[in-house]
Amino acid sequence: MKNLTTAIYSLVSGSGAFWTSIGGRFYKRVAPTGPVYPYVVYSIIYDNEDGTFQEEIEDCLCQVSILSADNSSTEIENLYTAVKGVLDKCNLSITGNTHLHMIRQHATLFEDELENPNGTGWVWHYAIDYNIMMQKD
Repeated sequence: MKNLTTAIYSLVSGSGAFWTSIGGRFYKRVAPTGPVYPYVVYSIIYDNEDGTFQEEIEDCLCQVSILSADNSSTEIENLYTAVKGVLDKCNLSITGNTHLHMIRQHATLFEDELENPNGTGWVWHYAIDYNIMMQKD
């Protein structure tokens, strides 16, 4: 899955305005201790082989989590819009694979109790699930 996570990171880090809006704080699986907000964490939740006799297809679920310590939901809602602009139906360049699709399946906005600039407290958390399918070259 390293080739897939590398492709996602490359796409987001080259996204310009979105990358700048999160200050380059785009982490694989877990954010560092005492993070600066806002930030984004992405993880591959599952990876299933879904092929036929002649094709090797990977069916994956990637979760993208946006976190914001802002009092208002405005910042996180703007970041969610930006994530959709970068990732929805994007074309990933995945080494050794042909990217077939990346489709947003689910998104949930909630508050989460995490460490924030004022200690431990509530932060906004947008969890977004993407289905990714790719075929081995």
